[in-house]
Amino acid sequence: MLCVPAGCGGELSGPRGSFNSPDYPNKYPENRECIWYISTSLGSSITLTIHEFSVEFHQDCNYDVLEVYGGPDLLAPQLAKLCTTTSSPLQVSSTGNLLTVRFKSDSYVSGRGFNASWAEVQGGCGGPVTAPSGEIHSPSYPSSYPQQRGLFLGHQRGSQPPSLLKLL
Repeated sequence: MLCVPAGCGGELSGPRGSFNSPDYPNKYPENRECIWYISTSLGSSITLTIHEFSVEFHQDCNYDVLEVYGGPDLLAPQLAKLCTTTSSPLQVSSTGNLLTVRFKSDSYVSGRGFNASWAEVQGGCGGPVTAPSGEIHSPSYPSSYPQQRGLFLGHQRGSQPPSLLKLL
């Protein structure tokens, strides 16, 4: 059983919802760690939208930080690490139906924190790749690949094929 302070982390599920840092929109408390585990239906992916984000800045994220992981826990691939006030909204997308979000604050300066929502996206697989570099994960990564699912890698007609494609 997961025991968390009120308004600080927990298990969230369903096709959509919202959550925020403790005491939002007021300043968040010092020395706090909150972890949210978000799940949607099997075969889907998740789009996390951060509507407002304001924390104490540190270039190496050693003070206050919001981390997003694409999987069931903090061992999953890290999708985002935020430690400076950003223009909103900011979106992060998963490759599977599980996200883990961790917010940590230190013992000094506090900000307003964050306000976020998630939405289920049916399918959870595929789409154009336009970045010059990055990672592509199979559905449900790092968990086992779902049965009876195909995976196609290609490039758009008229575009340059990738110079290096590494499959692990």
